[in-house]
Parts: sequence; structure tokens; C-alpha cells
Amino acid sequence: MKQLRKVLNMIVCVVRLSRSLTQTKQQQNQLSKQIGGLMKEGKKDEADKIKEEVALLKSSDKALQEIMDMAQKDMTDVLLTIPNIPNDQVPVR
Repeated sequence: MKQLRKVLNMIVCVVRLSRSLTQTKQQQNQLSKQIGGLMKEGKKDEADKIKEEVALLKSSDKALQEIMDMAQKDMTDVLLTIPNIPNDQVPVR
């Protein structure tokens, strides 16, 4: 039972990390689109500020991805310790 609770908690953690990662990627995409428009308008200073924001988001993405990968690995390790109990209804060959 402890193992299953641990796995469920890990799943919640991975889902939250995945959502955060998706949100930061969406922000990056929106900001990147703005950069192109600002450059066309000749607003290089504003575009440079947004480029810095995008760079911060990318580094945040990398950290989130590393944490998520570790959480998934930990979850897999715990899952591998849970025995696979056969069901009586499943035919054996």
C-alpha cells in the first residue's frame, strides 16, 4: 500500500511539472512571436528585453525538464518494486 501511495504522489508531481513546462513553452512561443513584430517595427530595445525573458524561460524549462525526468525515473523505480499479482480470471497457457 505504501508503494502505491508513493506512486500516486509521484504521478501528481509529474503532472504538475508537465503543466508548468507546457505553460512556460506557451509563454516562450507568444514572446517569440512578439520579437519578430517588434524587430519589423524597429523596436530593437523592446525586442532585446523580450529575448532576455525568453532566455530565462528556456533555462527554467531545462530545469523543469530535468526535475520531471528524475521524478519519472523515481516513479519507474518504485513501480518495478511492486509485485505483479496474476488475476485468477486471466487464462494461463
